[in-house]
Amino acid sequence: MIRKSLRSRSALGGAAALTLVTSLLGGLVASAAETREDPAEPLPRIAAGEHRQLVDTETGRPFIPRGYNYVRLAPQPWNPEEPYHSTFEPGQYDGERAGAALAEQSAAGYNTVRVFVDPGHGQDNLNGTPHGLGHGDDDTSTGNAEYLDNLADFVRRAAANGMYVLPSLDAFPQNAHYFDIVAQSAPPENVSGRNTNYMYEGFVAAKEAYLANFTTEMTDRLGPLMSTFLALQLDNEATFAADEAPFAQASGTFTAPDGTTYDMSVPEQRQAAADDTIVAYADAATAAAKEVDPDLMVTMGAFTNRAVGKPGYDGFATHCAGDACEGDFRYPARVSTLTRESALDFFDIHTYPTPQYTLEESLNSVEWPQVEGVVINGEFGAQRDRYGDDIGRAAEAMRAHQVESCAFELTGWLFWTWDTDEDDVQRLFFRGNEDGGVIDRQLSPVNRPDPCLHEAPVVAPLAVESPEDGQTGDVEFAGTGQPGGTVTLTVDDEALGSATVADDGRWSLAPDADLPVGVRFDALLTQVVRLDYQDVVVADLGVPAPGVTIDEPSRDAGQVFAGGSYPSAELEVTLTADAGRAAIEGSLDRDDDGDWTFTPADELAAGDYTLTATASAGDGGDPELLGSDASVTVTVESSDDGGDGGDGDASGGSGESGGESGGGSDGGAAGDGSGEDLPDTGGPGAGVLLGAVLLLAAGGVLVARTRGRTATR
Repeated sequence: MIRKSLRSRSALGGAAALTLVTSLLGGLVASAAETREDPAEPLPRIAAGEHRQLVDTETGRPFIPRGYNYVRLAPQPWNPEEPYHSTFEPGQYDGERAGAALAEQSAAGYNTVRVFVDPGHGQDNLNGTPHGLGHGDDDTSTGNAEYLDNLADFVRRAAANGMYVLPSLDAFPQNAHYFDIVAQSAPPENVSGRNTNYMYEGFVAAKEAYLANFTTEMTDRLGPLMSTFLALQLDNEATFAADEAPFAQASGTFTAPDGTTYDMSVPEQRQAAADDTIVAYADAATAAAKEVDPDLMVTMGAFTNRAVGKPGYDGFATHCAGDACEGDFRYPARVSTLTRESALDFFDIHTYPTPQYTLEESLNSVEWPQVEGVVINGEFGAQRDRYGDDIGRAAEAMRAHQVESCAFELTGWLFWTWDTDEDDVQRLFFRGNEDGGVIDRQLSPVNRPDPCLHEAPVVAPLAVESPEDGQTGDVEFAGTGQPGGTVTLTVDDEALGSATVADDGRWSLAPDADLPVGVRFDALLTQVVRLDYQDVVVADLGVPAPGVTIDEPSRDAGQVFAGGSYPSAELEVTLTADAGRAAIEGSLDRDDDGDWTFTPADELAAGDYTLTATASAGDGGDPELLGSDASVTVTVESSDDGGDGGDGDASGGSGESGGESGGGSDGGAAGDGSGEDLPDTGGPGAGVLLGAVLLLAAGGVLVARTRGRTATR
């Protein structure tokens, strides 16, 4: 809401008088209540993504802020005609009322609430009636502790309702701590009033300290619940004043805090002075907050030039240097420059539908074609007289405004306000919950999941017919959904493929990459139809791991036996002399790929042996996915007895494994069964031959989380 801001003078000891500029946008007030820590899980962090969208960092999905400005007001002691934001004021904050409002908004599907942090007022400090975060000229704290406690309580309540909080932090706390920071810089030359916020080194330094201190204080109180903050807003509506120095006269010079001097007789230089200083201000304050919390976003708000009767940025041509000045001399910060050049994470533009100009004209007055990045509509509302005091007409107009703004890539809407009625000016606007929520029903995400459509579309539900929970083996993903929708398969936060639902409502999906093997996993199927997301989880699936194998014994390898196994399965290999079933001692080695070798400790005597390899799941694993075994019979004959070194009669096995007969070309005998002895290679066990072998390597498989283990016998 654009409302003429308050300006007052604050005397500071020997320091120059400081101009306090505070905005009068809504905020939520309540009566005193004890701080209560509601149980709440941290919300996912929200970040600025591609395609002019905010994104949920856990899911990667677009995040669209939708909700209300929650505003409580009270008369300002120094000027009862003007209210201040008393939402979190000690003695006035009503946590129960705030919590009830958050619960109602959450139930309607909203995810964001915008509030205002009162910095205090210098004149009220002088009058002995301080309020806000800066509670008086003798307050040396970084921020009133009770006020911060109340704000933290509100954030906890918001988190418990799954809602993000966007606090607007105009100016800086009006107290001794920040006044001392300002006083460390020489009084500004040729700059006054509102313009000092961005063009005076002392004020910029105080703002930096405010952002750092506020972030620190909130982190101390909230810990992981800091993720509840959508962002910190440096200014509700960043504005320069053309009836204050250096813009009041088209002459002289202005020297910025960085030392750059601008000729104020040149329109381009006047505009550059404003653009350059506010970008530097935004960068400094953003860096201060991110030094404490690097993942915390920072934003800024502004109204459009058309909202204050100007077609665009013109080097402050509408200016006034006399006492008889009349008119609106406010100019919004240059939105196109801030979105392209500053470190802000996103921007917040305020637009109120009016018959005087179109939304396109309003946005083009801030050079919309040159605006980049994410922009939300942090304030839009319905003034009663514009709709003949007809709340039904107003509700339809608010819906139409929201839909129309989608064409300009706005990606978030916060209505002005939820229930504010403490002030005459605010009573000129319809409230969101008024008359049982006439406007709310048009804006509610429950009623209109897609804010860019006039009516909620009918979307066929996502159904998964295959696989079923607990299924193992080969799986095929198939089911039904909304024709034209996209179904995506995600496993362990990795997208493994997608498919488009056909005209007959059916879909099937083949993974682009291998599914997890040997462990149980959940498959997340997601259908997306514009902004409608539906999830189905198929739980406890399993793909069996490859079974353990035994290689055909090779004469070249001497008495070393080898094979393969799945790396995460536990492995045991045994060699047993068939005569007497005596176990043969030996060593088992296994590499990271699961390949293994078994070397008998002593030279094998002539005779038949059974070699068995067994893979198992181990503790906590799934035997259905990892259990398998294989077995072969090996005949060892003396190298000088004229034997055939393997006659193909080897037999044996395990489970359902069938035996294989005949040795391979390296099986210790000629491939044609002639009985011709192989030459002695001098390797391990050179005095024996390994006969024809191999029963088989069989195996079953299912899910398990286990480690490979080297076993020796």
